[in-house]
Amino acid sequence: MRDRKRIILAMIAAGCIFAGGCGIKESPAEGSTAETEVSEAAGETAEEAADELPEIDPEAWEIYSAALEAMFSQNIWPDGKEIDEEEYKSRGDFSENPFAVCDVDNDGREELLLHVTTASMAGMFEGVYDYDPDTGKITEEFVVFPAVTYYDNGTLKSEWSHNQGRGAKLWPFTLYEYDPGTDTYIRRGSVDSWDKDFVAEGFPAEYDTDGDGTVYFIYEDKNLTDRKTVDGEEYHQWLDSYLSGAEEIRIDWQDLKAQTDPAVVSRNIRGIARPLI
Repeated sequence: MRDRKRIILAMIAAGCIFAGGCGIKESPAEGSTAETEVSEAAGETAEEAADELPEIDPEAWEIYSAALEAMFSQNIWPDGKEIDEEEYKSRGDFSENPFAVCDVDNDGREELLLHVTTASMAGMFEGVYDYDPDTGKITEEFVVFPAVTYYDNGTLKSEWSHNQGRGAKLWPFTLYEYDPGTDTYIRRGSVDSWDKDFVAEGFPAEYDTDGDGTVYFIYEDKNLTDRKTVDGEEYHQWLDSYLSGAEEIRIDWQDLKAQTDPAVVSRNIRGIARPLI
């Protein structure tokens, strides 16, 4: 148990120290400082990484590592709910689901992220879990279909699992905004679209003021019944009201496989983490 926990700590440390844990999404230029740092880190061992855990909230790092271990040893999710083995552990290699530790809600404290796809379409999810330093407990902050983009202002975009509308250029999505008062994400609106080139019959041309053949539907309610039809300019104004000036966060995912395969630990510490977004 102690050795396995140490491996997980090494993985978390690797994600934070070598890959940065999370950061603004960009590709380093060839021969850049980032490439040099990754190369220099190649000689590190899992044990050395574990000894270099970040100084910020070390208790949280310990609790997250214990939560990852408990997913295997106790069959529970980080918030203590029981894992449905038939749904999540019989459809593929559960240990290949990636995790990350990163401050995605911009509250100054790292969250634990899980990206779980070894399930039916309805069971797949991406979860954000937060550690409460006052209670010592992990709570589920947010869970949604695993197609998420995080922004550094605490906003996230969650793409729908299916696109059954009349739009071909834009995949439908919902915007959520972090609320520090409740430590959860609040739904701000959903967007779908209609492209005339995709479905011409019945196209609401009266809303297509710029004549580009696309209109957008903004839904303010969760049941998608309160719909506002707008053109591109108004859609982008709505989107910019939440994302203007915000940068997309790059998530450096690590495989849960590290708990059982030390070779994976060594590989990921060398900076070959799997980016999912």
